[in-house]
Amino acid sequence: MHAVHLAFLLLSPAAGDHLQLQILAALARALRDDEVRRRLIEPSSEKELWNTLDEVLRNQEISRAKSDQLRSSGAP
Repeated sequence: MHAVHLAFLLLSPAAGDHLQLQILAALARALRDDEVRRRLIEPSSEKELWNTLDEVLRNQEISRAKSDQLRSSGAP
């Protein structure tokens, strides 16, 4: 049996255009990095934890505009 080290709760508007899926995908990509995992599991401070999450999500392509473009082009 494996211990759980990280859990994420995502809240988004009902019309979030799959925003929660984009965030989960970004987190999954970031968590492949050993250093990112270490910084989230063993942060030196609460500020480091939030800075790491902010960095992880800002470095990914999470964009409401992107999903708007897909919807207007007829893509699923």
